[in-house]
Parts: sequence; structure tokens; C-alpha cells
Amino acid sequence: MAHLLVENRINEVLYRWLKRDAPAPNDPEQAFKVTAPLWNSIVKIDFAKKYSLVEPLFAAHFPAEASEPWRINDLRNEIFHGRRAIQEAKFKGQPISEEQTVESIFLAAQFVSMQLDKFDELVDLPHAHAERWAKRLGELGEPLL
Repeated sequence: MAHLLVENRINEVLYRWLKRDAPAPNDPEQAFKVTAPLWNSIVKIDFAKKYSLVEPLFAAHFPAEASEPWRINDLRNEIFHGRRAIQEAKFKGQPISEEQTVESIFLAAQFVSMQLDKFDELVDLPHAHAERWAKRLGELGEPLL
């Protein structure tokens, strides 16, 4: 579940990032025909490739949290790909059979997700500024374009 939480947040960041900066069709029906496949394409990319796209910029702003998605992904891979039994699996050196470790995993996933939300806001900042200035120019009777 922790892995799904982080991966879904990465999917959302990538989707919004690409959608914001891609030229948008004027027709709403056509826009949906473009954005739905975009989401489907992002979801199909494996975790490592997705996070590798985000990580360099995410790490520049949130260095302490940047390695947590890899740890969560490694744990998921160990368990689901049969490399390690659940009884033997560890997170940050602690067995996941202990309640404290399970709590630590979910707290790490939640914190990474929160920081990814902040990162998404940073990515959107130029767009937010542009919208604010467009509104202000409109109020002054000066069209943006």
C-alpha cells in the first residue's frame, strides 16, 4: 500500500506536469482524447523509470526524502518478486513483521507524498504567476496576447 501511495503521487505529478506544458487542443472532446492516453501511458511506465524522471529535480528541493521512494520500492520488489519472504524482509534494517516498522513504512510514504505535492506546486509556480499576471493585465484592460 505504501508503494502504491507513492507511485500514484508520482503518476499525478508527471501527468499534471506534462499536461500543463503540452499544447492543449481548444476542443474539450479532443482534449480528453489527448489527456486520457497520457494518463494511461504514465501508469504503464515502471516505477524506476517514472521516479528517475522526477528524482533529480525532487532531490534538489527535498534531499532528505528523495531516497525514500527507492527504499519503499526495494522492499516491495523483495517481497513481490520472491527475493525475500515477508518474515525476512526489512525496512531501514528493521523487520517488517514489527508494528513499529510497518508504521515507519507508512509514515515514510505519507511524508514523501506530501513532499511530492509541494514539488508539484513548485512545478506549477510559473503557471500560477502567469495566470495571476494575465488576470491583472485583463483588469487593466491590457490583453496578454
